[in-house]
Amino acid sequence: MMTRTTLAAALALIASIAGASPPEEAEVASRITGSILYREAVALPPDATVHVRLVDTTDPEMPPRLVAEATIPAQGRQAPIPFEIVYKAADIAPAHRYAIRATIVSGSETLFASKARYPVITHGAPVKVDVLVEPPASRAPRPKPTATAAPPERTPQESH
Repeated sequence: MMTRTTLAAALALIASIAGASPPEEAEVASRITGSILYREAVALPPDATVHVRLVDTTDPEMPPRLVAEATIPAQGRQAPIPFEIVYKAADIAPAHRYAIRATIVSGSETLFASKARYPVITHGAPVKVDVLVEPPASRAPRPKPTATAAPPERTPQESH
């Protein structure tokens, strides 16, 4: 006759052979680290906030799916601004593609945004990445229009 201790040990052995893991192992957290950089020699406003998002970009026909994000008050810091995104390893599918996107905002205005793709995690991509953010097109300096001379009028003799 089995005692309770022996029965519990036997069940634990069967569970380990079957590949079951304790609940705390199922929620393993992983991290992506890096820095947010910008080329402009400007000081961020005191209320500036950095938003860094880990997104699933597998299906180019669909909007990227948010996996995890970090919000970092700039608090007077300037570039490079370090970041860390913590995500659940269980939320990552090895066959999918993931990327980091970043913005720096002040109030409701976007000051900087990443334009390039920054792949991470799968398909040999790193888990540490530096992300370049740039001013949005609406904030970029625009070339001044130049005056152009009007074409000369043709006389009826010239048009034949």
